[in-house]
Amino acid sequence: REKEEKEQGQEQSSFREKLKDYKKSC
Repeated sequence: REKEEKEQGQEQSSFREKLKDYKKSC
């Protein structure tokens, strides 16, 4: 479970970065 939680956290962080880039582009 620990590994899965870490993977999910990485996905969320990358998703947040994408959101930031998307807001900047808008």
